[in-house]
Amino acid sequence: MSTKAARREYLQAVAEFQQGCRAFGRGMEQVLEPPAPAAAGLFGPRKPVRRAPRVSRTIERARKA
Repeated sequence: MSTKAARREYLQAVAEFQQGCRAFGRGMEQVLEPPAPAAAGLFGPRKPVRRAPRVSRTIERARKA
């Protein structure tokens, strides 16, 4: 088999595989239930969680002693 023929066969196999993956994806979309609506998006962005206040070093030393 020549290099050109092997490359053509390889590219044909890759194209068939990709086409099969797309067909599988379309079939799975029909089987699976649609995603739930994004209820979190209705309330807007959330505030980040506040960090606990830092403990001063003198208090840490007193605790260790």
